[in-house]
Amino acid sequence: MAIARSARHGGGILFRGAYLTAKHKLNAAHINGTLLVAAVFGIASESFIVFLFVASLLIGGAMHDGSIRE
Repeated sequence: MAIARSARHGGGILFRGAYLTAKHKLNAAHINGTLLVAAVFGIASESFIVFLFVASLLIGGAMHDGSIRE
């Protein structure tokens, strides 16, 4: 697993042949956070359907408002 910094690619980190930029790290953080919140709701209601519903709502909302970018 090669990890190296590159000034040529905006300071992104080379990980498995691809450069991880700040945008990629923020997208991952948003998705991890939404999955954590959805897991809390799913466990509290003891329902996998609730987990999927809350996760899809939160991720869809984050994509819509621009928090998660392509």
